[in-house]
Amino acid sequence: MAHQSAPSTPPATRMSISLSADAAATLESLSVQAGSAKGEIIRRALALYAVAREGAQLRQRVALLDGDNHIVKEIVGL
Repeated sequence: MAHQSAPSTPPATRMSISLSADAAATLESLSVQAGSAKGEIIRRALALYAVAREGAQLRQRVALLDGDNHIVKEIVGL
């Protein structure tokens, strides 16, 4: 029986970013709240931003809805 190897993931790219004190504090707070590494928070934020930009390009709106599907906050300027 042949052994199948697990699919390989591309190597990560290491980056350095500069954040304002407020942005760094927000990232730290989100990291603690989520129990995730700061890099993971940034990856999730990038994924969310990519979906929001795609929707904006299709003239769709990005918003937070409450339990009754009423807009609580609309995110503009993407």
